[in-house]
Amino acid sequence: TTYKTKKVQFAQEVDLANIAAQRAYSEINYKLYNARSLAILQNQGDFLKMIKNQGDITASAAERGVSGKSLAKMLVTNQQNFGINQAMRSRGLTSSFYRAKAGKEDIRRQLKSDINRSFSILINSNLIFGSSPKRVR
Repeated sequence: TTYKTKKVQFAQEVDLANIAAQRAYSEINYKLYNARSLAILQNQGDFLKMIKNQGDITASAAERGVSGKSLAKMLVTNQQNFGINQAMRSRGLTSSFYRAKAGKEDIRRQLKSDINRSFSILINSNLIFGSSPKRVR
């Protein structure tokens, strides 16, 4: 009957909607993982750069005979630059996590909407093609 056909179609649409949602979730998680991995690699590079700069600063200061507070200020400034880079990267990652969370919520909402639309088609077809209601005695 038409209702049974619609019921099978509804089950297929639910399966397809779930698969599409899982693919979208996976894509978001993949992008988030890549962003996190890139941030870790950049952080490692910046850390090595900071260590090298500190050595260069110390060597340059020793050549010029600079020491004490002047050298300490240069070293602290170098560490501050590293800290600023870390803070910007951390902010970017936090923003990415929030965007991913919002994207997952959008996907979940779309999934529920697709399933509800398919269900309403199924129910409406039952009302249209179903047997007429029995008489109440």
